[in-house]
Amino acid sequence: MEQDPNKIRMEARALLMKARLYRYIAVVFALVGLAIFLAIYLSHVEGRLLEALSNPLILASFLIPFLPALLLSWLSGRTEKKFYAFLEAHRKK
Repeated sequence: MEQDPNKIRMEARALLMKARLYRYIAVVFALVGLAIFLAIYLSHVEGRLLEALSNPLILASFLIPFLPALLLSWLSGRTEKKFYAFLEAHRKK
């Protein structure tokens, strides 16, 4: 049974827009994470990088600001794969 071409187009468009939205928000979170990282670095490390890297709490506080960006980037990749699989499944032969 054939599906409505408009419905297929709208579903593909929704998947693509969702993937792009995740990607753009990931970039914003990465920039915010960088600003937080710099604030933490300048307030706690002050040039003693090797000392800071030996402290697990400081090391974790360096990495945590980037977790939302990593998660959204991963979600974007999954959604893009779904989009391409959807296109492949509905490609006209």
